[in-house]
Amino acid sequence: MSNLQLAIESALDIGEVIISFENLEKPEDYRSIIITLGKEGIIPEKFARRFSEAAKLRNILVHMYTEVDPAMISQILENNLDDFDEYARYIARYVDKM
Repeated sequence: MSNLQLAIESALDIGEVIISFENLEKPEDYRSIIITLGKEGIIPEKFARRFSEAAKLRNILVHMYTEVDPAMISQILENNLDDFDEYARYIARYVDKM
């Protein structure tokens, strides 16, 4: 699970750097980082709403790790791992436009 947590935190860190670089309003929480990227057109809004759920998962992994359901983690890894690749593609497109 630590690699999943690291992947989520990396995505959030990248989002924070972009928000800072673009001088956008500082997000109030981790989920807002991804939502802000969507609202600003850096990533598609529909994807942002879906991928922002990763921030919730990050909080569970960090703060409630003793309560993590292994079946839930397995489902996420099987069904949502491609979201990280998709996020990376959107970020790469943003960087290419700079």
